[in-house]
This record gives sequence, C-alpha cells and structure tokens, in this order.
Amino acid sequence: MSNDSSRLVLGTVQLGMPYGVANRAGKPDAAAATAVVDAAWRGGIRYFDTAQAYGDSETVLGKIFQTLKISDQVKVISKLPPDIDGADQVAVFQSLEKSVEHLRVPVLYGLMLHREEMLDNWNKGLGEALAGFKASGRAQHIGVSVYTPERAFQALETKGIDLIQIPASLFDRRFEKSGLASQADRCGCELHIRSVFLQGLLLMPPEKLPISMCFAKPALARFAELAVETGLTQQQAALLYIRERWPQAHVLFGAENAEQVHSNIACWQKPVDPAVFDKFNEALSNVDEKIIRPDRWPK
Repeated sequence: MSNDSSRLVLGTVQLGMPYGVANRAGKPDAAAATAVVDAAWRGGIRYFDTAQAYGDSETVLGKIFQTLKISDQVKVISKLPPDIDGADQVAVFQSLEKSVEHLRVPVLYGLMLHREEMLDNWNKGLGEALAGFKASGRAQHIGVSVYTPERAFQALETKGIDLIQIPASLFDRRFEKSGLASQADRCGCELHIRSVFLQGLLLMPPEKLPISMCFAKPALARFAELAVETGLTQQQAALLYIRERWPQAHVLFGAENAEQVHSNIACWQKPVDPAVFDKFNEALSNVDEKIIRPDRWPK
C-alpha cells in the first residue's frame, strides 16, 4: 500500500467559493489559491478536482496552472453543470468546451456527471455526447459523482463510465459495506473518494459545532474521544482510516491555505497500525444518515 501522495486529489471547490461547515476564512485570494495549488504540486499531488458549479474554480485553476507552468502535466477532473439538459447534445458539448477553455489544459483526465440523477439521461443522448467528447481526445475518463451505493452500482453497469466518485468516511461506511470496491476493481472502474472529513465536520471540536448542527454532537464527541485514546488527531484518524480501508482508491481533500495542504500530506504519509481502527469501527458503526449526508443538513 502506497503512503506517498500519488493517490491524493486536491479538491478545489474552496478556490471558487466559500465552502464547508468549518470554513471561517471564505474564498482565498489569488495569491493564497496559487499557494494551495503549488503546495499540492510540490507535495506530489497530480490530480485536481473541480466543477463548473464551483463558482469560478475552473478559471482560477486555469490561471494558476499557467502561472506554475504545469498545464500540460496536471490531471484534472471536472463536472458538468447539474442543471444541464442531458438530451441537448449541443449544450453538453458547449459546456465541455467551456471547461477545457477555462482550465487551459489540453485534455481532461476525467469528466463527471455532477449528480447521480443525471444517470437517468444517459440513454437520452447524454451518454452519446460524452462518448463523443472522449473519442475526440479531450477527456480520458467519463464518470459520475454519486451519493448512494445503489447509484454507484448502476454506474458500474453503465457502458462508457469508468470513473466513479463516492463519499466515504469514518462516519459513512455505506459504500464500504456494499462491496463496491471489489466490484469496481472487477469492472476496471476507478474510484475517487470525497467527503473524508464530511466537509470539515470531523475536524471540528464538538463544542464548536454551529447550533444548526447540534444533532451531530454526540457522534462527533465520541469520535474525538477515540482519537485521543488511540493517540491520533481527528485529522489523522479520518484520513488514515480511508487510506487503509480503500487501498486502491484516489482520495480527495480540500484546502483553504497551503498549510492545510502540507498538513494533509503529512497525515497521509504517517505510518499506522490498521488495528487501531477496530475501536472506531465498533463505536461508530451506525452513524445517523442525517449526519453523513451533507445534502440533508440544515441550510
């Protein structure tokens, strides 16, 4: 199992808009955003995840890639707008061209549907449009970002999809229990994992939770206690759990500044005895779905 940074993906929604329950700094300025990407690149990270729906993240990234002279080396995954008409192939192509133009890269590593519901339009022209874009040489992989194991397995059975992004964390074991990893491996489908920190929730001291998130306090307090008992920080426990449980997957994290990038890379590279997670497995085996689904959090 590799502990280097080759499996890490820098999520860049924070570079295009304020994001995350723990975010207090807002969107970083141009200099800070450049420092984030530079820290990731120097730390061995080659994958960058973005989307048209992430504010101006694509444009910000494109400028940074050119500034750092890495546009022809980065592996960028972007996503179609969630509200696009999947049956309108012209609109889909125009949208894809816009992503490539904004990102200033010769080819996208991955192009994903932003919502699992978009799979319903796959056979209504959307799949054909994406296959054509891939055939043109402007995207290496076609995929989808999902919330549920059911949709992930549907994606595995969908011809033309070879990249799936899923949420998983110490709190969220749904995909782990579903057997998705072994099935994806058999299908030759690449897995990318997001929400390892649950949008920053797992990094927060329980007493700092906003009132609207108080329903998560008992689970978060237990997690914090277990981290102390095992000699890990909450950050280390959350990231290393995913590293150990998903040895073939790419793992995504976001950052608002370069220091957070350095910290996450250092955590990822830390040696750990996998048996340390037995306590976490036992105590956090059935976390309420209201906690593990950010789309269901109070707005």
